[in-house]
Order: sequence, then structure tokens, then C-alpha cells
Amino acid sequence: RPDELKRKTNIRLYFSNERGNKLVQETIIADIPFNLPMEYTVAELLIEGPISKGKIPTINPDTKINSIKIKNSICYIDLSKEFLESTSDINEEIIVYSLVNTLVELSNFNKVKIYINGKVEDLYRDKVKISGFLERNLDIVEQSYN
Repeated sequence: RPDELKRKTNIRLYFSNERGNKLVQETIIADIPFNLPMEYTVAELLIEGPISKGKIPTINPDTKINSIKIKNSICYIDLSKEFLESTSDINEEIIVYSLVNTLVELSNFNKVKIYINGKVEDLYRDKVKISGFLERNLDIVEQSYN
């Protein structure tokens, strides 16, 4: 069936290091369905969590992607309220930018706008401003040697 067609793609995901204070990269080869937007599948893979040891999932696994679309070089992602409910003691900035940095890796946009159940939230857990257009933050990425 045509809806089962997939393409193997290198995907770079950003998770937390074990201390919860820096992002670490994980590059995987994923089967991306042709019938789904690449950014949707990548966001799902991020929510599923890392494959390799030494990396901590950043996003609550119960988070659902309500919608995701690209318009004028901006990725608009609408997530369920579970995104606001962390499952660990990772720094809030790490959680937000694991999503932003992972999405911006896709290169067809350079900013991310996050909605929660269709609404703009000003702050992520009272700490990180998420109401604007968020750009990649490489300052919080741990240098990897693999």
C-alpha cells in the first residue's frame, strides 16, 4: 500500500545529558513515512526518547502532537498539556530546546512556535519564555565525541 512507503533518513535528536543541564545529540537512521510530515515524525521520535545510554528523555512520553505545520520558515507545533508536565528534574531550558533544536535541524525553517492545546503559554513551568518564536540554542549543547 502506498501509505506504507517509507524513506530511511538520518535524524539528529537532542536529549538531556545525565545531569539534566546540557543537550546531547543522538543521530539515528529512521524510517520516515512519506505520508506524514517529516517534522511530525521527528517530534514523535523525540517524545519516544533516546536509544543510546547516557541520554535522558526530555519530553513527557504522554505528550501528544495535536498539529504541526510549516509556514513562512516557521514551524508551528501544538502539543498536549502533558508537555508542561515534566517527568524528571531536567533543567526547563533543556526540555524546551531539545524540541526546538531537534526541529530546526530539519532545515526548512529556522524558528519554532509552541502552542499548548491551541493556546500560547507565556512560560514553560514558570522558567523559560516560550510565547515567542524560538530559535536554535547551541550554547547548551554538550560537545560530543562520537
